[in-house]
Amino acid sequence: MVKNFEDTLKDKSGAELAEMKQHLNNYVPYKQRMILDEIEDRERQSRQQAAIREEARKVTLETLEHWFRAAFDNSDDSDQKSNEDIIAEALEPLVSAGKLAFPRGGYLVTNRKSGIMVTKPAGKKSPAKPKSPAKKN
Repeated sequence: MVKNFEDTLKDKSGAELAEMKQHLNNYVPYKQRMILDEIEDRERQSRQQAAIREEARKVTLETLEHWFRAAFDNSDDSDQKSNEDIIAEALEPLVSAGKLAFPRGGYLVTNRKSGIMVTKPAGKKSPAKPKSPAKKN
């Protein structure tokens, strides 16, 4: 009898359950009243969990939006120069004076414990220029 009563209550909405509880509170046996309370508790908990999930989504989106704006908005950092700009400014006078030349593949600059290390990048070598065919006179 308890399971049949519980099955009939599953299809009821929260308002209908509250109304049933008011009218039948004096006539329904104790076990069935407990089942009615459990069903109401489950519904309340599911509503609370849904609200918490929605709030968590909002907070997450706001946090990500704030983080992305801080990470990718360079308008505030316009006074600061990037590492590439600083290196380019340091090497520009040497290149224009002819004291420094770069190969086709460039150089790889790394910071080591012992100091700055400049090497040619590993991997595919740049192809040599094709030789022009010999002219026959």
